[in-house]
Amino acid sequence: MKNKFRRIIPIAAAAALFTGSLPRYDAEASIIYDDSVVTFNIDTEKGRTPVSPYIYGVADTVRLSGITVNAVKQSNVSVSTYNWETNNANTGADLYNSNDNSLVSRYPNGMWAEPGLYSYGLVSDANSCGIAGRFVTLPMLGYAAGDGNGMVMEPRSKAPERWVSVIPRKNDVLTTIPDINDNLTYTDEYVHYLVTRYGTADSGGITGYFLDREPEYWHENFPMLELSPVSAASLTEKSIILSQAVKAVDDSAMVFGPSLRGLTSYISLNDAPDWNKVGSGYNWFIDYYLTEMRKAEKASGERLLDCLDLHYYTESISPTGDKVIDCADYSHEQCNRTRMQTVRTLWDPDYTELSNVHSFKQYTPLIPILQASIQLYYPGTKLSFSEYDFGGGDHISGGIAEADALGCFAEQGVYLACLRPLSEDWSYQRSAIELYTNYDGKGSSFGDTIVKADNGSDINSSVFASINGSDPTRLTVVASNKNYTLDKEITFNISSEAEYASVTVYGMDSESSEIKKIGTVKDISDNSFEYEMPPLSVYIFEINGEIPEGSVTTADDNIGETVISADNDETSVTQPSETDRTEGTVTETSDADGTAVSLTETVTGTEPPSEGSGEYSEMPSVSDVPDETNEHGDGTTDETENLPHEGTSSDEEKHFPMAGKIFISLLTASAAALMVYAVIIDNKQ
Repeated sequence: MKNKFRRIIPIAAAAALFTGSLPRYDAEASIIYDDSVVTFNIDTEKGRTPVSPYIYGVADTVRLSGITVNAVKQSNVSVSTYNWETNNANTGADLYNSNDNSLVSRYPNGMWAEPGLYSYGLVSDANSCGIAGRFVTLPMLGYAAGDGNGMVMEPRSKAPERWVSVIPRKNDVLTTIPDINDNLTYTDEYVHYLVTRYGTADSGGITGYFLDREPEYWHENFPMLELSPVSAASLTEKSIILSQAVKAVDDSAMVFGPSLRGLTSYISLNDAPDWNKVGSGYNWFIDYYLTEMRKAEKASGERLLDCLDLHYYTESISPTGDKVIDCADYSHEQCNRTRMQTVRTLWDPDYTELSNVHSFKQYTPLIPILQASIQLYYPGTKLSFSEYDFGGGDHISGGIAEADALGCFAEQGVYLACLRPLSEDWSYQRSAIELYTNYDGKGSSFGDTIVKADNGSDINSSVFASINGSDPTRLTVVASNKNYTLDKEITFNISSEAEYASVTVYGMDSESSEIKKIGTVKDISDNSFEYEMPPLSVYIFEINGEIPEGSVTTADDNIGETVISADNDETSVTQPSETDRTEGTVTETSDADGTAVSLTETVTGTEPPSEGSGEYSEMPSVSDVPDETNEHGDGTTDETENLPHEGTSSDEEKHFPMAGKIFISLLTASAAALMVYAVIIDNKQ
């Protein structure tokens, strides 16, 4: 029966294509026109969902000073060939295939011989900037740089001495003083070294480990290794072995994989050579990978994949033919407008972007489809986008897209997200993060619990609302006006046990990426008020009130709790208690260019959630981590090269308008008919 069910899944997808008559892309019809009026309906008693603090993260390829984030992840292309014993790595095809120490070149040469210096940089920068979540990427390709002698001119078959083999498990005594002359490196010994130096994950050390990055591009990124495209079976086997090696050293650390990039990779591992064989009966590679990791867990008795991790760089194209992630000519209005819409691919079933997504509509909206795969094939697994970008880093359209992405990650239950901007100037994206994490420069932030917020399916605005724990007396709302020319007249209607008396507004607009205090609102009647936002702006509204004496809470006691059961596995997601709120001390300092910035220096909180718990709690205390001082003393990391490649919402009306419901109903009925037909045919066979 299970095999029959797997065969039916692709048939159902085909039924959706057959009956859905996917909307044809019409460039003229896709042009978005401004509108001026919208109503935001917010209900603090409904849709309460915990927000993971780790969605406010960045890649280590950017400067960390002057931004308040909760996670940082190693994201350099070279990390796939990193030799932790000598700190050499190969830069890959886009940087002349050079074996060098560029990952640690910011340190004086007297430190280059210190093992694991690349991760030392991660920890020291995180400590300097008060970042509790630090994530290391482990090489899994199989080879690392054997020297630091520069450009590799010949393939490995002719110059094997330029490389060393990477073995996931040593099967011997692990040491913190590795043998640099045996032409081998052991990944579990690397993890052992990091645990010895910084502690286990549950005691403030490295929070989690990624099973390499973008393995489907190994053969392209490192041509001198003469690799064939990785197969689906090989990648899952490598993932299982390395995860077991990590857990054997630190079973409190989280494991993330497979860190693929782009929809074709999610579907077929970028047309892996064995996909037609092993992928039979699966809707996409994601389902196969989750199944194999779950089988391995059952065989080993320990969870081997804590978080399904993907990279998402929008492939959306504007009606004028511009790829929005590369479009830096901001005079292209339609490119900017498209950028502000393209986040909808993650959550909105009624949106179809112009890209290869147009040919694979059955895989969108992406996050709900991914969550469905997780629930079916490996319940309890979290979801991560450890690298992502929507472009426009130095334009308000990029700032609005980033604000939308963060709100979407919060609403959809994403566990970790790290922005990896492709543009050198990402000032608007930086401010969009700050809008959620430190909007007043004094540590004030978006709440830790999402509540229901509905904008009536208005595509030229967005709204995300939150409270802290179960306390509605401080409501924070992030809203954007995507109109190019018109003010947006907004009516806020709030349903809550609290009575609100004042609103303070902060935000940015097309004039400047600097977050400013915009003003206040005191004319609030029956929890309703009006506000006018200028074109191309994104604001956060801090709405304060109190609960009248003697009022009775009407919230559903079960809000925020779900139980998913599959093959006797259960996953519980519970709303965290309102305890140990993160606190910060803000100190004025200066960036390298002399610009005044705010830096959170001290952070306190509880330990991170235990693996598989499905709960989001406050950040672990940075003070629990051994102090490592950045040599520069500014908590910065070097800029690196640009990349060469590319939960269901609580608000039903916002995400599934009536037209969408009717459309989905038609698809469901047709899919069901084909399912019945497939079962009949199977039985006859």
